[in-house]
Amino acid sequence: IISLARAFFYSGVKSVVTTQWQISDFETMKIIESFYQNLLLETDKDKSLKMAKEVYISNSSPKNAHPFYWGAFIAIGNMDAVSIRTAKSESYRRYFLFGGIALIISIVFIRKRLKDRAKKNEN
Repeated sequence: IISLARAFFYSGVKSVVTTQWQISDFETMKIIESFYQNLLLETDKDKSLKMAKEVYISNSSPKNAHPFYWGAFIAIGNMDAVSIRTAKSESYRRYFLFGGIALIISIVFIRKRLKDRAKKNEN
């Protein structure tokens, strides 16, 4: 089966949570919100999804507890927990790196402009 998940893996994504069939947005919101809350506790991705499904089932009406509403969600790839602390520090490093590069480019550009103005004023 070829899906959009395959494209994500080709682009370098380590894991994907996807659905096998179309589900209503309201049910998806409930499950995925719980999934992300579990991820914040640094739980493995597959366990986070399982716990989110269980919470959804326990809080749903008998009709909405049917597997059609929650069974489509699957996790593929690396199921290790997401370390929020590591992800934040890596983001900050990127910001500092790009900010530093932008600062250097700005300084070089400004110095060049000042030299050009000084030469123009001399003439």
